[in-house]
Amino acid sequence: GFPYAAWELGKLYRDGVGTRPDDRQATRYFASAFRGFQMMETQSHDDKHQYRLGWMLLHGIGTERNESAARKWFERSVARGNENAQYQLAKLILGSDGSTPEEISQAVDWLKKLAEANSEPAQYMLGKLYRDGGAVKRNDVLAAIWFSHAAEQGHEYAMYALGKLDLEAGNASAACRWFEKAAELGNPFAQYQLGKLLLTGEAKDIERALRWLTASAEQGNQFAQYALGKLYLLG
Repeated sequence: GFPYAAWELGKLYRDGVGTRPDDRQATRYFASAFRGFQMMETQSHDDKHQYRLGWMLLHGIGTERNESAARKWFERSVARGNENAQYQLAKLILGSDGSTPEEISQAVDWLKKLAEANSEPAQYMLGKLYRDGGAVKRNDVLAAIWFSHAAEQGHEYAMYALGKLDLEAGNASAACRWFEKAAELGNPFAQYQLGKLLLTGEAKDIERALRWLTASAEQGNQFAQYALGKLYLLG
């Protein structure tokens, strides 16, 4: 009856760790965990349980996916100061067309505080906001700063984003460095971009280009698959 044990078992069956993957068993144990966390929250009103319930509802794990219910749990958890819930609620607010200016401003404030406290996902998301504009005024310098903070902590998508910024600025060598860092972590988009640069750029290296394009293609990147197909077709 301990929900954390059910949660861990669900992950093991889902991922096939220590056993064969079994979606039926994973679903069973995740559902048991969800019911257990509901019971624990009723007794304690703990922000961590509230956050976990919101996360499971948001992703449809152990229960039906329900974004509005997830948001309510995140709001309760935020009211108790949970930073993970602040991040998730900020994402929901910024991703919703119906958010008010006040909600958007609050979401940006949460992200800034989390990013300043060294939260890697918040740094990356703040970088995207400054890169794309909308919720904040577009600022490529601030975008690069926040992407750099996240990249220094090993965030592969921040590395990829920095590579894209460098590429757009005409700095192919810097772009290559960032793409390679992300590619080595298994990022299929960086692998594809690096393969393209190695095919056509100044530092041309066909063998390495094929290796990275193949790695990306094998992860399902359709652009890499197309590029490889053209290479083998044309020779």
